[in-house]
Amino acid sequence: MNKHFLIFILFGYLITNVFSLTIGEKVEITRKVSAIDKLIDQKQLIKAHNELSKMKQQFNKKSEFTALIYYYTSKIDYLSGKNYAAEFSVNLAIENIDENLLDNKYKSSIYLLAADIYRTIGIYEKSNDYYYKVLKHSTLYDKNKAFLYLTLYFYNNELKDKAAFYFADITPKTLNDDDISVYKYLDNFLGWEQADTMNWGYKDPNIASFDIINDSVYIGLWNGGLFKYNYLTGNHVSINCGGTEIRDISSGDKNIYIAMNGNFSSIDKRTGHVKDLPELNGINCSKIEVYNEVAYIGTLAKGVIIYDSKKNKIDSLLEDNISLTKRSGEYIYVGTYSNKFYKIDPKDNSIKEIYLGLKSPVTDLIEINNTIYLSTFGNGIIKLNNKERIESAFLKNEYVLTMTTDNLNKIYCGTLGNGIYVLDGDNVSDFPTSVFFESKDIVKLKFYQGRLFIGTLGNGLIIKRIQYK
Repeated sequence: MNKHFLIFILFGYLITNVFSLTIGEKVEITRKVSAIDKLIDQKQLIKAHNELSKMKQQFNKKSEFTALIYYYTSKIDYLSGKNYAAEFSVNLAIENIDENLLDNKYKSSIYLLAADIYRTIGIYEKSNDYYYKVLKHSTLYDKNKAFLYLTLYFYNNELKDKAAFYFADITPKTLNDDDISVYKYLDNFLGWEQADTMNWGYKDPNIASFDIINDSVYIGLWNGGLFKYNYLTGNHVSINCGGTEIRDISSGDKNIYIAMNGNFSSIDKRTGHVKDLPELNGINCSKIEVYNEVAYIGTLAKGVIIYDSKKNKIDSLLEDNISLTKRSGEYIYVGTYSNKFYKIDPKDNSIKEIYLGLKSPVTDLIEINNTIYLSTFGNGIIKLNNKERIESAFLKNEYVLTMTTDNLNKIYCGTLGNGIYVLDGDNVSDFPTSVFFESKDIVKLKFYQGRLFIGTLGNGLIIKRIQYK
């Protein structure tokens, strides 16, 4: 027989019988490992240790299981507070990892345990090295725990940008209770940002309105003018728009329109040129909505003024104090401070009253799957049926000023005095805010690029990174 063939047969025999387990043995080990994991989860560490000892006797040949023996020995020691004994065993586990035979799930668990042990005993650089290894071999939970503690390390070492980088990749729902408490701690710092308008220009912390175009937020202040704020860099510049008492901002394809107390102007998106509309000087504007470069401007006492920038034409409708102008679908909806509600057809600007018998003015409108929700100043949220009649109500007696939706069709409701609520179907819950940027008076909400922008009275513009994972 060819000697090379004999060597091949001998080598194959050694690999199969010394370094590898049979399928039957692997099935049995998997079953026993699951039982040990369950005992560890139940904090029955002594019983888990006894079961592990039995396994060592039953499967005593060198194999990929050798690394798992040392891994579970280390894990039991670590959970028993024997950190240095755990360190010794986990290093033996790492030394016995067979890259070809050991499943990635177990490799990830071993590296994660090593990272946790070194973090606990304060050897952070070594801990981070193993967290990085976890990212290469990991299950979803292991990867998120690695992201979490890398975030914590960089945040504690004042490397906020690097911390924020890893924080953005965490999927919170995969974390256990202990890790979630760490996540919530970090979220207070890394999940929130603030455009502190109290330190800008006239030092006005009160947002009247804002609109977002690419990476810029156009922020209008009640008494502090207009600013362009880059939420990625944190830089801001003041824009002279002809007035300082901003009431609303809305953008079309070509222009940004600024409604003010006493005047009105537009900004060319391409050139930045500001154009004043002298016909509206002295008129107190309250709201604005843009449809095909036609601005529907709500005013106090002068109803809705319609400004067609293409034709340079001005019309007006109603004689009332306007609380809302909002586009939804093919219509512009209008609310008044006399508690009336209308819709305008932009094709011919015909207007129709929708009688709802409201006792409070409408402040905002959202349409989801052909269902209209109205926020009101004093009667919470009203849901309309397909016949434009009230079907149900939520947050009764709340002063809701603004609404927005996320990509799951949850409605976020900003109130005067009670912060933010979330309406998910028929369920209402509080939306927790950062302890550092807490504000109860919310005037505008908008989702954009994975962030919730929150216009407040008293705390400027607050930005929350939203995790949908």
